[in-house]
Amino acid sequence: MAFAKKLKAPAMAGAFLFAYICRNSTTLTTQGFSKKERLKRQKLIEDLFATGKKVKAYPMLLIFAQAQLPQDDVSIQAGVSVSKRNHKLAVTRNRIKRLIREAYRKNKAGFQTNGATFAFMFIYTGREVMPLPEMEKAMQKLVKRFNEELQPGGNLS
Repeated sequence: MAFAKKLKAPAMAGAFLFAYICRNSTTLTTQGFSKKERLKRQKLIEDLFATGKKVKAYPMLLIFAQAQLPQDDVSIQAGVSVSKRNHKLAVTRNRIKRLIREAYRKNKAGFQTNGATFAFMFIYTGREVMPLPEMEKAMQKLVKRFNEELQPGGNLS
């Protein structure tokens, strides 16, 4: 018993230290998707759908618009939507949203914003649930097409 208690304390200290480092390190959390990066404001979402540009890569549609974001240290705020019409069960919609957020989190460094701030909305248009590798391929296509839109020859004004 005493031996188990002695082991428990250092293990707990190690777990606490690891959690502290993860929370306070900028290098470990660059691929995160924090609350600051989530699109929540109704006004921003309305403006996004009213004036946003569209880029499509099956099974996703990206609507984006240059916007003044409330957070100064974030260049992109993103939201995810899955149609109730195509996916009746909330469990399925939530799984698809998790997969899209994960694909975005892994590939968000590829979006070249050139110092501007953007609002993104990812809309899932497919009728079946795609596995994560296919979602990531679609996200990489969206990144490429978004970056092409922002080039000087692109359509973004």
